[in-house]
Amino acid sequence: MVYAIVRITSPGNAETPPSTSETTVTGQSSDAPSTESGLGATSTPGSTSLASTSTTGPPAVTGSSKQSDSPRPDASPAVPPTTTLQLPGAQVVLPAAWSGTAKVTVTVAGECATSTPSVYTDIPADLALDLVQNEANAAEVGLPPGTHGDDVALTLGINTSGVPSLAIYSSQIESSGAFHRYWNLGLSPGPQRTDINGTLIDQSADGTNPNLMVDAETSLQPCESAGTVSLPRALAEGSVMTGWVSQTAAELTVRATTTDGKRDVTVEVTLTRKQ
Repeated sequence: MVYAIVRITSPGNAETPPSTSETTVTGQSSDAPSTESGLGATSTPGSTSLASTSTTGPPAVTGSSKQSDSPRPDASPAVPPTTTLQLPGAQVVLPAAWSGTAKVTVTVAGECATSTPSVYTDIPADLALDLVQNEANAAEVGLPPGTHGDDVALTLGINTSGVPSLAIYSSQIESSGAFHRYWNLGLSPGPQRTDINGTLIDQSADGTNPNLMVDAETSLQPCESAGTVSLPRALAEGSVMTGWVSQTAAELTVRATTTDGKRDVTVEVTLTRKQ
């Protein structure tokens, strides 16, 4: 009796081995330089950009059977960490914010002066204290010589959605990208609080002064054209602020005159801690 051994193989080209399905995920070594000349290229040494550091992880598995070995550029650069500082006296960690109400007293001065000031009460108010370094990080610009990143930046907004309203910025990144300081701020420790004293010392270099007020005084109507009422008026150098902040509350008083000499304003703010 004869036995025959038969080997059964799949049809196809005899020279082509059977295919094997596999999925391979290929990562990128952290110290391997990129060979691409576009977005994935290695950054130039010596860059001073505050947002230049990024982290690239392994590529995700897609529908294809095998990932390319080419590195994938990160979609967005890493954001610099927020700089924090504890205020002496108040022991408040910045950034921090307070909200509450303000009493605003507006006096018309100049050739259209009136004998009785206008008083507005219970106007919404917001106060924020941050650090200059965080302002620079957000705008992706460097700090000028002599400016310290842990200097405090103050922002005060009074009734920003209506009139009367007032805005104060102790410093700001201007449209040109340059850092500009408007107020000279002094902070000193008090009993469970930090005292604040400030003087407006400079105006915006590009003409967009952020320290201004808008009022609804109609007493100018008989004296000037209607177009001069409720216009933004820049605060003049020499305007002052005094007050304090604590872990739970804040009080601030601003006394200012506008650059056109036609308004004197006093703002008394009472606030509670928001964050």
